Formats: sequence, C-alpha cells, structure tokens
Amino acid sequence: MKHMFLLFAFLCGIYGCRESTNEAIDQDHAGNYSYSAFDKSGNMIVTGWLTLSIDSNKITGDWNLNEVSLGSAIGPHTGTGKLIGSIENDDVLISLNPNMADNNITLIGKLTDYAIEGVWRYDGFAGNLASGKFLAKKK
Repeated sequence: MKHMFLLFAFLCGIYGCRESTNEAIDQDHAGNYSYSAFDKSGNMIVTGWLTLSIDSNKITGDWNLNEVSLGSAIGPHTGTGKLIGSIENDDVLISLNPNMADNNITLIGKLTDYAIEGVWRYDGFAGNLASGKFLAKKK
C-alpha cells in the first residue's frame, strides 16, 4: 500500500501542477454520474452515484454507493463521502477516501463523451486487496 499511496501522491502532485490541456473538460464533464462497480468475474457489486466538480485539472465531489452483492471484498466502497482527484486529457484518477493512508478505494479511468470507465482498486497497507472494473455514466 505504501507504494500505491506514493504513486497516488506523485500523480496528484504532477497533475496538480499542470494546467489542463482541454479547457472544455470543466463544463462538459462536471456533474452527476451513475456508478457501477464489478468484481473480477464481472458481477456487479456496487451501485450509486458520483457528483464531480472540475476546476482546471482538479476533481472534487461527493459519492453515495451501495453494496449490491454480499460476500465480495469491496473495502470502503459503500456509504457516502467526499472525493478528490485529477484529470489530464482523458486520464482520470479519483480517491474515494482521500483522508485515509490505507483502506482506500481508488478509481483509475478514461474519460469519454458521457462516461468514465476503468479499474477500481481497494488498497491497504498490505497492498492491493481487491479490484475490478467500474463504469460511471453521466446523467
């Protein structure tokens, strides 16, 4: 987990120091998203919503997620909270638990016209504890 945290801090530092190369990202991609997460077998395990505010290349917002399938290792992937992240061109990095050094869910994805899709990771001090794919569709 230490390596993942350092990678996240490094990427946020780099992306946070650059100006976005796409000025339209702010207006076009801020807003509400329906969210679905899947385990490695493709089973839906979490649903809910994300609300994203985008200022230059920094992302802030809120999330509200609910467990769909019991028994999967999903970590702190349910409940409500604040999120932070960064965006550079179409690369998105979001932390659902930004005040946690471990026990964190990170979303690593690509931005399209109406969605963000990629991989979610549940990391702890022992490293990656679970992961799968996610899809966040713009409402």
